[in-house]
Amino acid sequence: MDKSVKQYKILQKIGHGGMGVIFQAEDLRLHRLVALKFLPNDLTRDEEAKARFMQEARAASGLDHPNVCTVYEIGEAEDGQLFISMAYCEGQTLREKIAAGPLPLDEACHLIQQIGEGLAAAHEKGIIHRDLKPENIIVKPDGVIKIVDFGLAKLSGKSQLTLPGTTLGTVAYMSPEQAQSAEVDERTDIWALGVIFYELLTGKQPFDGEYHQAIIYSIINAEPAPIEEVRQDVPEAVLRIVQKALTKAPQARYLHVTDLLEDLRTMQAPQTGTRHTQQRVHPPKPAKARRTLSVAGIALLLGLILLGWFFFNQSPADAPGNSIISIAVLPFDLKGVGQGQTWLGVGMAEFVTTQLSQYKSIRVLDIQQQMGIMRKLHLSSLQAYRTRAIESIREAGISHLVAGKVILDGPKVTLRADLVDVGTGGLIAHLNPVVGDTTTILALADQVAAELVKQLKLPSPQGAAASVDVLQSSASLEAQRYYMEGLDAAYNLRYDKSIEKLKRAIALDSTFIKPYYFLAWQYQNTGQYAKARRMMTKGKPYLQFLSEESRLQFLCNEASLDGRWQDYVGYLEKLIKLKPQSASLHSNYGWVLYRKFRMFDAAISALRKAIELDSTYAFAYNTLAFAYLGKGAVQEAMKTIDEGIARNPADINLFDSKAKILLLSGRYEEAQKICQRILRLAPKLKSPPLHMSRIDLEKGRFTHAIESMKQYLQKKPTPYFASMALTLQANGFFQLGKYRQARNVLKRALVLDKGKLNLEARWLLGLTHLKMRRYDSAMADLDSLRQVLAAQESLENIWYEHHLKGAIALSQKHYGQAIEAYQEAVQSLPLNRAFYLAELAGGYATAHQWAEAVEQYRLAAAINPNLLQVALGMARASENLGNLKEAAVWYRKYLKLAETGEWQEEDLRFAREKVATLNQASKNL
Repeated sequence: MDKSVKQYKILQKIGHGGMGVIFQAEDLRLHRLVALKFLPNDLTRDEEAKARFMQEARAASGLDHPNVCTVYEIGEAEDGQLFISMAYCEGQTLREKIAAGPLPLDEACHLIQQIGEGLAAAHEKGIIHRDLKPENIIVKPDGVIKIVDFGLAKLSGKSQLTLPGTTLGTVAYMSPEQAQSAEVDERTDIWALGVIFYELLTGKQPFDGEYHQAIIYSIINAEPAPIEEVRQDVPEAVLRIVQKALTKAPQARYLHVTDLLEDLRTMQAPQTGTRHTQQRVHPPKPAKARRTLSVAGIALLLGLILLGWFFFNQSPADAPGNSIISIAVLPFDLKGVGQGQTWLGVGMAEFVTTQLSQYKSIRVLDIQQQMGIMRKLHLSSLQAYRTRAIESIREAGISHLVAGKVILDGPKVTLRADLVDVGTGGLIAHLNPVVGDTTTILALADQVAAELVKQLKLPSPQGAAASVDVLQSSASLEAQRYYMEGLDAAYNLRYDKSIEKLKRAIALDSTFIKPYYFLAWQYQNTGQYAKARRMMTKGKPYLQFLSEESRLQFLCNEASLDGRWQDYVGYLEKLIKLKPQSASLHSNYGWVLYRKFRMFDAAISALRKAIELDSTYAFAYNTLAFAYLGKGAVQEAMKTIDEGIARNPADINLFDSKAKILLLSGRYEEAQKICQRILRLAPKLKSPPLHMSRIDLEKGRFTHAIESMKQYLQKKPTPYFASMALTLQANGFFQLGKYRQARNVLKRALVLDKGKLNLEARWLLGLTHLKMRRYDSAMADLDSLRQVLAAQESLENIWYEHHLKGAIALSQKHYGQAIEAYQEAVQSLPLNRAFYLAELAGGYATAHQWAEAVEQYRLAAAINPNLLQVALGMARASENLGNLKEAAVWYRKYLKLAETGEWQEEDLRFAREKVATLNQASKNL
């Protein structure tokens, strides 16, 4: 380096990195010390990139903020090398400051406050840093921080992974969207700020590894170790700020850094080393609308949901004066009952449980969960269950159980019950016997509940939330019996039997409200949406007679049926306030966060809460597994579903979900075996044949998939399942190149899709029209898809729109638009993540961006190593990068995967020729 450049006299080298070398210099014209950063020549050879950088750097030079290092000039040396002249700041980098370990809490918060203020000033002018890390933050001796290098990251394009100078430290601060080469906005800086905050508090990075790909995998898939494992003096509010900043999905992160700063400012200063409840997080500002779907409304809702999540995620035990008693009322023993009255044992337990559930201070293990325990233990009699259930009830976190007996003597009914300590198995008390007759059996159940409350010394329920719910039970014992039998069938996915039983319950007692919403649920599950809505309408006149809890339950079900997910969340949050110890409510909260709003971290937290409250709750395990799968954490998904099965070995739904997870992770043979096992146990179950058809499609057995769905349709499934079967059949025709047949079958599928839930058919129809070169029709399909999605109050299924948009752009050779759309599809977090990563990789490959293609193919292979398009795509991309040995490995894998399928002969012949050519080339080396 010459001793002078323009008016600057070089004094000494003070630093270097992937983005250049820094010198201390004197500005001879203005007589001041400056820092000169000389950028690497290879970053500025592209004139277009150079012009973009100059534009952004000039914008950055206009920043005037105490926490941003002032840029004086962007210049060019005589040899053409670019340099930046900036204020010289004495002090140390933040990296040097934290090398000794975690910082005191107050100091860490003060530093984050300053960094955030500097970022906010930049973001206000539309400038994103993109490479925020401790090395780019100077801490002056007086404690003031200065952020440097605004705009430099953009010089390297969307991803820095291909830069030779990129360090592990740089990668460690990348957001998930950066790691996946997606477009970024100010939320990527917020993520980096969260990483830095975590590091200031713990002394280590939240995502680390020895290699770039290991770190990237962790950023995309893993959760950082809890801060409280390292130090216990961090208040809840700070933990929540870090957690929200490090939320994987950008839409669930802080939308603006000012929102984070506001939370930091309003946080109560910790008085001692203990934690306490803090002020809740403010909702993010509305996002820009991207289509007729109110994304601003969705953004606001996401903020409100996060607020609710943080509130509900507080441990109930932390609330002052909170004392919860958990009770399981076992099915009553029977004496003197006739053959048609044996259901009374379960019925009496349900009656008593219903009354106890109206007390905020009581958590009950409902009768359906107990039936699940009975199936888990492979017990065929209630007597055996009463003998052996205590251990499983203890696992569910229950502290008390009630064991009772129904004694019939002609019209006379006597109820006896004992209160037992689950922990010790010891008797707490014999309850006073209750005597009446068969016409007053519900009143007798109320008396048993009252005796229990008296024995437990609980205060009387107050207000509407705890009023007796006369319509939650029925005066008709037969109606109650059919309701319970219908409910049991519903939870075991025996839809037809459930509908039959629930209809009989309503016919016997039209004021009995429970069967209405469970029958509506069954109609919804079977695609009979008009009937489902009519059923909810019929039940609505009785809402005025219900307790607040039961009314909210009804309204939740109605909102779910109508797809009003904002209302659903609102009702559910009110329910959780009423019953904070309800595992099912926390589980439903996790479900809606994951399924409808793609807020996986928040969903996982809620679902873990549900399992913490009830370690046997099958639905929570099921939903938690899919939440992990949506994040790409396949191993966690499998671990969770296996744990759920271990605790509920008779729950067919868990096995069905395991088959789907195995299918999506490429373990096709295992998935096939589980589907076959399910059908042996429940031959009428509708979903396993659909899973098996998807396995056929993945394995290239297209004709078999078509024929199997033809046989499936002959059994006359409900409209929803028929629509899905036709879609899979059409996919078989599509893969065989029979596009006209595929289109005709898809149109039949859409006729049956009354509830407009089959987005897959609309998406596949668009792809089919593209193959037929009917571009106008494909665009019409995209518009139709958008309209259906716009009517939803959720983020579910938007990946279909993004992917079809990308496919249309790719067909027109608009590679940049295609890649951007495919990136959006991946960022929307579909369950079939591997497929969409592979499609993104294919977009890069078509644009001859081979390194980027390999990167995405590797991510896809980490989730599903047996995806055929990944094997062929990796082979071609590796060959184009000159990695011939790796290319040969992937070509051979492709041929191995394709050996039993009806794949295109042209691709197979191409792969065989490549293997032969590459083998010969390796011999000649």
